[in-house]
Amino acid sequence: MTLLNFDTIFQSVIRIKSEFTDDLSNIKVGIGTGFAIHHKDQFVIITNRHMLDYEYSTTRKNFSLSKLIFWCRTLDNSNLECAPIEFEVDLSKTNIISHPTTDLSIVIHPHFLNCTNLPNVTAIPSTFIADKIFFEKTLSTLDSCAFIGYPSSKKTEWWDTHLGLPIARLANLASRPGNEFRNEAIQRTHIRLVAGFSFSGSSGSPIYSLGSGGFRTNTGFLQLPNGIEPKLIGIMAGHFKDDTSPPEMLQHTGLSYFISSDAILELRDTK
Repeated sequence: MTLLNFDTIFQSVIRIKSEFTDDLSNIKVGIGTGFAIHHKDQFVIITNRHMLDYEYSTTRKNFSLSKLIFWCRTLDNSNLECAPIEFEVDLSKTNIISHPTTDLSIVIHPHFLNCTNLPNVTAIPSTFIADKIFFEKTLSTLDSCAFIGYPSSKKTEWWDTHLGLPIARLANLASRPGNEFRNEAIQRTHIRLVAGFSFSGSSGSPIYSLGSGGFRTNTGFLQLPNGIEPKLIGIMAGHFKDDTSPPEMLQHTGLSYFISSDAILELRDTK
């Protein structure tokens, strides 16, 4: 059994800023999270479709993606004690593909503008991505999981702004993982529900099952026979609100939903 290193996972998670422009040069900005996985000996960035396609989750039209920025560490300063810097994606040379039925997009092997210092992106191996069988045969309702990203409110950033590090939040699977969660309020496929607090900025955060593979000790890791290894099980996408409960913080119902990782595999395998 190969175990996930959560320090490595922290380096795979990046902050994203999207700018959208319409025909009248009006600009809308989106802030969220993405993460890198291995694909064909390179890396791709996974995030929500609404981070790259403004019209996907709004009735506003004629806005198109005009700027995309990733915060990455560099090859010269790749450890977690060094803050990431901005890298603007060259949209004219970078292919973006989106899932047709859910809130998921992949930025394929991104190129960068005016890149004098190469980004250092730690990509999660594809072997850690949970497939449909893992959801049906291994995961259970109430299993523990965690998602890692850059949440914020309208006025406050909650992540480590000094080192540019994301933060992790715990959750539990709240719907039966072997089935898609269906609700009239979420018109998307591949949905699963968790009891956990995903806020603005968490969109695009990777979510991992914690498994039962073993215990960390002072001398290493004690592996359990037949233990369940942790897996990347999806990407956070949103949460249920109770708009009758001001202030905004208290509107969160404690129920969030994510796109299951089999959708990532479907989209990845189209390229």
